[in-house]
Amino acid sequence: MPRFALLVERVLPLTILALAAVGAPVMVFSPEGLPRLRTLQKEMAQVRAENAELTRNIEQLQDKVRLLKEDPRTGERLARDELGLVRTPRSSSSSPLHGDIPSPSAYLPAS
Repeated sequence: MPRFALLVERVLPLTILALAAVGAPVMVFSPEGLPRLRTLQKEMAQVRAENAELTRNIEQLQDKVRLLKEDPRTGERLARDELGLVRTPRSSSSSPLHGDIPSPSAYLPAS
């Protein structure tokens, strides 16, 4: 039994230490180790930058929607500038539901 105790007390811990000393660097430098970590970190930075850009875009669109809801002239300008529509002369009567806001039929494609 003393041989077994010697094995357990001295040889086994040294064997485990040697395996750890060899295995750790192999695992760190394997394709799934540090190189993979670096790749994932770069990808994370790209995704965060893209998210920041999309957040700015969403805020701009929300501001545009708010302006369209608050100011009817903004809608007219949008129809003229971005959609290429021109406003036709309207009659003296305005819509009782929308006040001065012209109906969509008041706009014709620019020629």
